[in-house]
Amino acid sequence: MASMAKRKQKNKEPKIEITWKEIKRQKVLLIWSAAIVLYGIIFYYLPLGGWIMAFQNYRPKDGLFHSQFVGLAKFQQLFSDATFLRVIRNTLSMGVINLVVTFVMAIVFAILLNEIKSNGGKKVVQTIS
Repeated sequence: MASMAKRKQKNKEPKIEITWKEIKRQKVLLIWSAAIVLYGIIFYYLPLGGWIMAFQNYRPKDGLFHSQFVGLAKFQQLFSDATFLRVIRNTLSMGVINLVVTFVMAIVFAILLNEIKSNGGKKVVQTIS
């Protein structure tokens, strides 16, 4: 039994007390931590408040909190529109075409670049491109 009590005492981690002395010692770390948290709030969480406009009949004179709430009516109107599907199809097809063309052109450029005999000329072209 005595050995169990000794083992429990050894496994116990020391308790760290937060005192004003420790806060003063870690002042720079706390300032940088506060700056990073503030940055996250400003650039990651505050913009999410703008999502409310998607569910409102937003008018600048009324502002975010006083515009009429319309729910999913705007989304129903958007998805029921015939031109919306055409626009989505065109956007996706242009993206796929862009991806394929740029991939193929990069391979063609690399093959043509490999055919240059002069190492100096090859390096100049690689640097410029």
